[in-house]
Amino acid sequence: MIKRRPFHHSFYFKSKKRPITSTCAVPLDPQPTSNDHTSLFHSRVHDLLRRGLLSSAQQAIQRFIPSSPTVPDAVFAIEFAAASGVDLGLGISCEILRKLVDLGEPLSAHDFYHDHLIARGIEPDSNIVNSMVICLAKLGKLDDAVKLFDRLIGSEDCVLSNAACTMILEGFYEQYKFLEAFDYFVRISDANVKLGMWIYNVLINGLCHQGYVGEAIQVFDIRCKNTGLPPTLHIFKTLFFGLCKKGWLVEAELVFEEMEVQGFFVDKVMYTSLMKAHGKNKKMKMAMRVYFRMLKKGCDPDICTYNTLIHGFLKMGLFDKAWVLWNLMSDMGIQPNEVTYNLMICYYCKQGKLDCAFDYFVRISDPNVKLGMLIYNVLINGLCHQGYVGEAIQVFDIMCKNTGLPPTRHMFKTLFFGLCKKGWLVEAELVFKEMEVQGFFVDKVMYTSLMNAHGKNKKMKMAMRVYFRMLKKGCDPDIYTYNTLIHGFLKMGLFDKAWVSVEP
Repeated sequence: MIKRRPFHHSFYFKSKKRPITSTCAVPLDPQPTSNDHTSLFHSRVHDLLRRGLLSSAQQAIQRFIPSSPTVPDAVFAIEFAAASGVDLGLGISCEILRKLVDLGEPLSAHDFYHDHLIARGIEPDSNIVNSMVICLAKLGKLDDAVKLFDRLIGSEDCVLSNAACTMILEGFYEQYKFLEAFDYFVRISDANVKLGMWIYNVLINGLCHQGYVGEAIQVFDIRCKNTGLPPTLHIFKTLFFGLCKKGWLVEAELVFEEMEVQGFFVDKVMYTSLMKAHGKNKKMKMAMRVYFRMLKKGCDPDICTYNTLIHGFLKMGLFDKAWVLWNLMSDMGIQPNEVTYNLMICYYCKQGKLDCAFDYFVRISDPNVKLGMLIYNVLINGLCHQGYVGEAIQVFDIMCKNTGLPPTRHMFKTLFFGLCKKGWLVEAELVFKEMEVQGFFVDKVMYTSLMNAHGKNKKMKMAMRVYFRMLKKGCDPDIYTYNTLIHGFLKMGLFDKAWVSVEP
């Protein structure tokens, strides 16, 4: 690794202006300015060259460049040397290039590289390539920087600087290309370049976030090997959550146990995450072991912990186990929240236990309990589907009262078809009219269903009223509409009416 020599901006590239103080009455000679300094340099070098002292001229130019008052003066000296046939060597160009990069002048460094090295056919060495990698990365030209870096890292006499390696990885980080960063990280580590701790932390975090947990573990191992330092709590937690999300529970358990061995505090979020991961795999015995370990360690569970366990048992259809957790939660003085209620109702509905779901819903239908709209939708749909239309109307009314939100078109239609199927036509007509008032589009299927319901009750006058309302609203009837009307008239023995319906 090339160690960067200390460099002070003010020493190399700024003129030294100091206040002049004197007690002497005789005026002091004026101090030489930048132009004076440069002019003296030119005169001396011209004199040396005129006398044929090429080596002395070379040394004079080499001394002048680092002490130049400005960057343009230093660059001019290099151009002057080239025009005079004085070979300064690659080292001085490297020094200028490095200083331009360090001074935050990557554009000037880029121009210098092309004008004074590439244009003259000079093959850059490792030091120059390292500087240019940093320069290009700072200019946002990551692809070009990577190409140079690839050439450098692939050479036999590879000498990588810490700064160049850091800039390459940082460039990938900024573009969220953590997998690409990982590939270069491995190559850099193989070259024995020492990296800052933040490089490891950011890479592990980014890889875990994007699901590359295996690669994150490799970075973790390389970090432990290269630095010899123990992992931090942040790194442990990042790996742990990444492993849980990926479902690598054996490895997650190992990280979990190692944290406890290292004396780190394992909080309730970590315990709950591990339970959730086991629950997703339907391994509730393992989840409960984590729960009891949590209690043993003196870490109190919260509502999220219990919701996680209840969800896991409900997912397996183990309602009795879910109720056991419910009671444990109550014994600890933890009140269920909307997530708990939503879980219980939703899973009762999925199991077809609508009577249980409704009884449970009525028990908790308090305005302070905020249920998701999904629960109301699922419950109304399930009750209507199984013929519990009265109960569905109660849920509908409670929803309107507790949420203050207008019903959706889907809810209206679900209730409407349930009422038609049940034969509750007065209520169906009310829902129908309310939909029109609310501005919802009433389609031909709904019109036809209402006609069909009236036809079943042998109320063909009502059915025809619906038919004419349909025409008035600009909704075109189809073959199913006419078949419904014909069937209703034929059912009443009104063949003449049926023929009228058939005629175009």
